[in-house]
Amino acid sequence: MAHVFKAESARANPSTKEIAMTITSIPARRITSQSLQPVRSLAHSCRTPRASRVLLPAIAVLWSAFGVLCSTAVQAQPSSLATANISSPSSFVTPEFRANWGLGVIRAQDAYAMGYTGKGVTLGIADEPFQFMHPEFANRVQWPSPIPAFPVPGYEVPSHGTHVMGLAAAARNDVGMMGVAFDTRLSGVIAVPAAGYPFPQDWAQELVDAGVSVMNGSFGPPPAPPMFFQDGSYNPNYQVIDFLALSPDQLDAYYESINKLAKADIVMVFAAGNESEVQPIASQIPAGYGMFPLITPDNTRAGALYRVITDESDRADPSSWEFIPLTDPDLANADASEFQGALITVVALDQNNQIASFSNRCGAAAAWCMGAPGVNLLSSVPMSTYGFKSGTSMASPLVAGSAAVLRQAFPYMTARQIIEVLLTSATDLGDSDVYGHGLLNLGRAVRGPVEFGSNPIFAATFDVDTRGYHSVWSNDISGPGGLRKRGAGVLSLAGNNNYTGDTTVVSGTLAVNGSIVLSDLEVLAQGTLAGSGTVGDTLVRGTVSPGNSIGILTVDGDFLQTAGSTYRYEVNGTGESDAIRVTGAAVIEPGAILKVQPLADLELLREYDVLSVSDTLTGNYTVNGPDYLFLGQRVGLSASNNRVLSYQVARNGVQMASYAQTGNQASVAQAIDSQGPGAQPFDSLVSVTSAAGLPAAFQAFSGEIYASNQAILLANNLALSRALNNRIQDSFLANPQMSRQSGIGRVNSDTIAWLDVYGNSERLAGNQNATSVSANGAGMLVGLEHALSPALRLGGVLGWNQTSAEASASKARTNAYQLGVYGAADLGRARLSAGVTQSWYEVDVNRTISAGYGTPAGSGASSSLSGDATQVFADIGLPFSFSANHTVQPFWNVSQTWLRMSSFNETASFAGLKGDASQNASGFSTLGVRLQSDFQASGATWSTSAMIGWQRGWGDLTTTSTLGFQEGGDAFTIRSAPMARDALALEFGIGATVNQSTKVMLVYSGSFGAGTSSQSLQAQMQWKF
Repeated sequence: MAHVFKAESARANPSTKEIAMTITSIPARRITSQSLQPVRSLAHSCRTPRASRVLLPAIAVLWSAFGVLCSTAVQAQPSSLATANISSPSSFVTPEFRANWGLGVIRAQDAYAMGYTGKGVTLGIADEPFQFMHPEFANRVQWPSPIPAFPVPGYEVPSHGTHVMGLAAAARNDVGMMGVAFDTRLSGVIAVPAAGYPFPQDWAQELVDAGVSVMNGSFGPPPAPPMFFQDGSYNPNYQVIDFLALSPDQLDAYYESINKLAKADIVMVFAAGNESEVQPIASQIPAGYGMFPLITPDNTRAGALYRVITDESDRADPSSWEFIPLTDPDLANADASEFQGALITVVALDQNNQIASFSNRCGAAAAWCMGAPGVNLLSSVPMSTYGFKSGTSMASPLVAGSAAVLRQAFPYMTARQIIEVLLTSATDLGDSDVYGHGLLNLGRAVRGPVEFGSNPIFAATFDVDTRGYHSVWSNDISGPGGLRKRGAGVLSLAGNNNYTGDTTVVSGTLAVNGSIVLSDLEVLAQGTLAGSGTVGDTLVRGTVSPGNSIGILTVDGDFLQTAGSTYRYEVNGTGESDAIRVTGAAVIEPGAILKVQPLADLELLREYDVLSVSDTLTGNYTVNGPDYLFLGQRVGLSASNNRVLSYQVARNGVQMASYAQTGNQASVAQAIDSQGPGAQPFDSLVSVTSAAGLPAAFQAFSGEIYASNQAILLANNLALSRALNNRIQDSFLANPQMSRQSGIGRVNSDTIAWLDVYGNSERLAGNQNATSVSANGAGMLVGLEHALSPALRLGGVLGWNQTSAEASASKARTNAYQLGVYGAADLGRARLSAGVTQSWYEVDVNRTISAGYGTPAGSGASSSLSGDATQVFADIGLPFSFSANHTVQPFWNVSQTWLRMSSFNETASFAGLKGDASQNASGFSTLGVRLQSDFQASGATWSTSAMIGWQRGWGDLTTTSTLGFQEGGDAFTIRSAPMARDALALEFGIGATVNQSTKVMLVYSGSFGAGTSSQSLQAQMQWKF
């Protein structure tokens, strides 16, 4: 609306008295019907000092007229907080809480237990000057800045504003009392003058500039006419009138302030006034700002609630009042009804929830009026202490503090919606002309709206934009109105609601976990319906997603889902799935999508309910499920019930092995495929939607380490025969007294004991069948040999070796125990040596199964198995000397090994394997030349040796293991990475004869071919006897 009256309607130079009446707002305080002297003393203890009556005589008169009932300030003692457990309402009911008796009446503890304390909200108080440095407001005042000095020396200390601020928001600090919104930020602006302090400016604009979202105004005009003047004298012109006397400047001021605050989306709360004992008829409606929305053309013409007098009229003398004629266009057209629902006016209640004797009533303003405790309330007062006061001034901040709590609980709601929730959630006290909506009930308000469309000052449809928040309304909502949900975020309705207006989901998610059975529901294209509650007739153009994960949504009525809409369908492997149960008929238009979202692997061929009806079922969904590689999907009528649509998955024709990258992966994939439902790892892999990880999964399940370790053991046997050949060659070539005639060495001792300590490593390169494998080991050999004749030697050996092989996140640790015999014969121009060894194995295998696809975290398997190997070997050489210290020996050696491993069963947490007993055999021959030289140095005889040769392999160069899954399926064969068929063999050694009986040697051996390698380093010591 425009200004109620044009600015020129006021006189150019109004008197001080007129300024006080029309511009300055006076605290809404109670005047008692006690004797004159008590009234004067109370006013003096809580009012402006005498100096102000000299400076502002009109203000002094108005101040006295409104009065206050307050006690002498009392110093509160600290109280003990409850235990740190704040999960229940009772934990907040401490001595500090009880000191403000209004908190328990409005059920503030219920809000606190839900975590709502006003945190993050800025609450503004418009009043007289404040003690911002009161401990109850420490570190929370954000306006004004800097904080002004208080008190002003030489002037009376105002206390009203500090008391009001404390009731709204005093801290929870274990001292004195606490306010409703004890976690809010605070802003205080001067709206009521006090002598010696800055004169009020545009207090409403200051609140806007301070960024408040809730404001409290516990001030208003004095009664007109007053019963007593400020000095305590009786007003001889006093009379009871039956209407409120308003002035043009007063109405202009109301409009200017309220309009600014409304445009800034600020929740406005105003005290209703304390005029009942002075003007018992006129006070049947609120005074001041709280009555302003009653200004309408109809009410103006009726003249029953208010009348407008000229600014020149003396408000204290009704005989001087000049009424502005109803024909005045500004008056006739004045309409403030747009602000109905933009503010709350508050009446005061006593401890029995009865209207306070001094309080104005709600009357014609009942639609935006409510009651709150306002008698004998303890709160903060200067200086840093506490005192009791009564008045609607005290009731109003309880509502404002509650509004701040709601703005935290529902940060997406507009100011009008916060007001609607506060009003409609109030506890009914009976006569609405007295109590309006009733008693403030914060414990109920924080649970959301209670009524839609019942109060004509609010829109019939509660149109809310949740702005990305997730919010729960748990009250039971009634009324003829409806709900419109907009914006991102989730709004959950948890109550058993019976409002009858339409419900529309424009965007975001509406989760119905209670019921809205009496409301017709429409979900638009950008909206989502969720929850496990009950809805009425439902039309889905957007998305329906039953449950809050998996759940059942009940439609108590008919259900229609249009083309292009989506049913977001969750299902797990335990038989649980989303479902819609319709008590009426259901129509699924062609093009409606069933968007399947599995939460776990599904049971094949099982029918999962999608939608059931009690009446007719028309249409079907188009499945848009995961892009399963190995499953097909269908939705259709259940085989057992033609009123149920069900979803089913079944194995398609794609073979798992088609995604394998090696022969071993193909073998295990075929075995997994043969398992079928109910076995692992089939159940983990059959539901995959991406091929990217399948080769790694097949590899993890393959057990390739069992075959690869056998190849390592065969390679270790070759290294064993090579070590013994080195020992035999040294027996002949190490004799410093070599025969130059024949080139054949002779030993000078009948018996030699020797010790060989070695380390070895093996690496087999991967191929199209298997991944690479590497191994490291260490061991020792202890031998004893004896010369039966100058041309014949025999020996025996005992050995131990430990090898650790790794392949594809699996490890095999093998302990080997060895026994062997060997011999060598001098045949003249040739030398022949041969031997046989027997090895016994204890193998421990540990596999890490990190295949993904539902494999439990930390899955693994282990087994223990045994085995043995038999090896025979022979070597023939043709040594000749081309000097006294140098020997060349062409040679050819050959070895054959037969390896046998036991069966096994893994101990596994997931997808364990079992293995059959296996046999593998391989042989190797080497054709090459050996070189040996002796020399003297540092008083010792040194020998060096070298060998180079071509190594050829045959037999089971690729070893195999036959495995199977313990949970069933076909057996499968796993092949190792191959040992080299052709390889370069090298050897280098150096030794020294320490004395006549002791010799030490160091020998490196290696073979290399086709990405494989076998290397060892031996340290040997021998003693001659």
